[in-house]
Amino acid sequence: MVDDRADRAKGAEGNVLSIEDVSLRFGGVQALNKVAFTIDRPQIVGLIGANGAGKSTLLNCVAGRFRPNSGRIVFYGQDVTSVAKHRIHAVGITRTFQNLGLFTSMSVRDNIAMGLYKPREGGLLAGSLWSRTAARHDRERRAEAERIAERLQLTTVLNRTVGELPYGLQKRVELGRAIASSPRLLLIDEPATGLSRAEVDELCAVIIEVAQNRDVSVLVVDHNFSFITAIAQQVVFMDSGRIAAIDTPEGIRKNELLRKQYLGQLAGNV
Repeated sequence: MVDDRADRAKGAEGNVLSIEDVSLRFGGVQALNKVAFTIDRPQIVGLIGANGAGKSTLLNCVAGRFRPNSGRIVFYGQDVTSVAKHRIHAVGITRTFQNLGLFTSMSVRDNIAMGLYKPREGGLLAGSLWSRTAARHDRERRAEAERIAERLQLTTVLNRTVGELPYGLQKRVELGRAIASSPRLLLIDEPATGLSRAEVDELCAVIIEVAQNRDVSVLVVDHNFSFITAIAQQVVFMDSGRIAAIDTPEGIRKNELLRKQYLGQLAGNV
């Protein structure tokens, strides 16, 4: 479950992620105001709210892009509040972006394989051995990329250039590259933006499959209520930089503030 009750710091060691009274100000704007909740086991958690609610800002704090003015972010017992964004990957946190960061002139296979690259261990011995092992490592990466592509239903486009693909498939390729790095926590930012209803349904199935079969925790941000409630076990509703409610998808539908913000989307779901 997601828990926002007292005593969050105690027992954080056993939790996937503990957000402890995180606040962040940009000039005169209070973007986050004592945000606090805990993900205590691997699951899919949705962050939802109107534009400017603080959803992506919080995701950026977890991803190391922003450093909170106060509060802590604890990941499997490790305080990652001050870990830089270029180092956050090493602790097991990987994110995707609202604006795709793919290599559009490369193939689907090569884009996914990029997530499998690790910094080469240095030293003269490593340098002398590299030329003899590079081909083997490349074969291993390509084979793993193909396995990931199969799970994401991308096998038929493995050799296609990413820039030629529809936007929905590109989103899936980016997800494949992210999971290739074997994260323990996957941060997904606005994945449903720009997708058709059919593409959203396909993406839902893919994210659920990844979470269940790779034992990955997922924190996903989106303003699309239907999408979030279709994939998340728990929903964190943010409003004006604060936590307005935390509940199951069924329970969150009863929140009056949320009903006002998502009246159109909720009409067919209640």
